[in-house]
Amino acid sequence: ILHSKKGSKDHPTFHYAIRVAVEGGNPYDSTYLQERAKKDGLATEVYPWIYPPPALLGFSWTLPFSVSITQTMSWILNQICVAGILLVLWRWIRAPVILLGVVLALYSPLQHNFQVGQINPMIALLATWGFWRSSGVGIAAAAWIKMSPVILLLPWILRQQWRSVGIAMGSSVV
Repeated sequence: ILHSKKGSKDHPTFHYAIRVAVEGGNPYDSTYLQERAKKDGLATEVYPWIYPPPALLGFSWTLPFSVSITQTMSWILNQICVAGILLVLWRWIRAPVILLGVVLALYSPLQHNFQVGQINPMIALLATWGFWRSSGVGIAAAAWIKMSPVILLLPWILRQQWRSVGIAMGSSVV
């Protein structure tokens, strides 16, 4: 959808948080993240790591690569996630694919995600799939990356869909 030639602002945080953790440091120490990035010659600011600890595992794939390579790979992964969201929504609500594509293309928060290199398309895919399939696993996986998807359990709680809630809670413990 959009790709910044300058590189993303948020991706270096993901990239360096896992490195700091593997090296025995604290990924929540933004000074250490910045120092680690400078050691690699990164000139831009690295934002603080604000995600739950399990999210680090999701970025372990970045370890063998440089930040510039992982930024491009992350952008491609986000594109695949948007295609996945499109597919899930099409299968779920049976809206015309062209309509869904136009809505996603014009949705400015999605465009912003690509500009700054956020992981939200992955979270949205997991949550959308979770709702479509009434699967607590999808919501739990989204919450492993960011805590905010936990609020998505509320509709299931209100409808007393305890099986989905229980699976989400159990999956988040694992």
